[in-house]
Amino acid sequence: MMELVARATQAAGAQYETSFEIPGWGFAMLFVTVVVYMITGSLLRYTYGSLIPTLAMIETPTATAIIKTSEVDAPLDEKTDPDAPPRYVEQELLLVKAKPITGKFRTTIRHLRERAGRFSRFRGVRVIAIYHIAEMALLGVMSKFPVPRGLMSICVAILLCNLKATWTHVVISEPSTKKWYQRIPSRKVFVKLAAPTAIYAVAQHVAMKLPAAIMHKFHLARYIQDPSLLNNLAPGQQKQIIFACSLVAVAALVTTVSIVIPANVALKRVQASMLPEEDESIVPFDRTFGGKVVPEVVGGSGKIGMLEAWKTFDWNSRVRLLKIYAKNAAIQGVLFMGFAGIILAELQLVLGDQLWQAIASATAEVANQQ
Repeated sequence: MMELVARATQAAGAQYETSFEIPGWGFAMLFVTVVVYMITGSLLRYTYGSLIPTLAMIETPTATAIIKTSEVDAPLDEKTDPDAPPRYVEQELLLVKAKPITGKFRTTIRHLRERAGRFSRFRGVRVIAIYHIAEMALLGVMSKFPVPRGLMSICVAILLCNLKATWTHVVISEPSTKKWYQRIPSRKVFVKLAAPTAIYAVAQHVAMKLPAAIMHKFHLARYIQDPSLLNNLAPGQQKQIIFACSLVAVAALVTTVSIVIPANVALKRVQASMLPEEDESIVPFDRTFGGKVVPEVVGGSGKIGMLEAWKTFDWNSRVRLLKIYAKNAAIQGVLFMGFAGIILAELQLVLGDQLWQAIASATAEVANQQ
């Protein structure tokens, strides 16, 4: 498909150079469509790929205690008063766990709307926007020095760890009358967040470097830029390239699931453990993490360690989180396919039959080379 698109573009430039000039109205229409896609995709990714997963990372499903009592009547005989009350013989305590709020997107959005208003699905978006602006600014400054890109990203993440914790606190808590900058944790909290933030940043770096190393090993970049180069390879070499591409995808998936997501979960739960006492969580949240966190007022650290933060995130919660990420990926895929169809229809409207002539020409050229 990539080769077909590339050939179509080449054919359009070579054979239909004058007739392929897109009119102003057509260019404006395509531009608006792309902008709408980018905005829509970003907002959906924020809600379903960042906000709801963060809530799922800290949610502790509640349990309701039910006392079940079994009773029998006292035997009626000559020695028993027939008017005596029944005799209780057994009591059983049952704990019924409520379904997690983040189990379904619809349930989560409805809960957020009820607790925080119509635009609650975008809560914290201002803070995360400021975070990314600050991140780009610091990376721009540090890029002037001979520092590896990976190390720069880790250092910037550490420097901005309090701001990222602010975003987490805004997302997981009930609406507050405080301004977002008034909720930035103190420098004392920075010391506690620096190490978990660094570990998460390193995990992200490793997850990017491993697939990149495989791509470099098999020189895959050249085939991505020009897929026609595959035609010059022997069948055995073509299979090797296809295997390498599959290996890149598997490596990216494995490192994300086994390294990045656990590190992210642990970091978010460490940040949540530092939520101020006056702030109530918007979803059920056990601040003690099963008794692992000891408040500072009684001599404890007031936070949970990364290892304990991950261990207290049970398997049901892990599976629920992976399902959320899978649903978000599906939403992004459907959105992409939908807008791709819209853009194709707009190109047909602007270019008419010339679009299909270019595609047919590119297809014929590829077939001739094979």
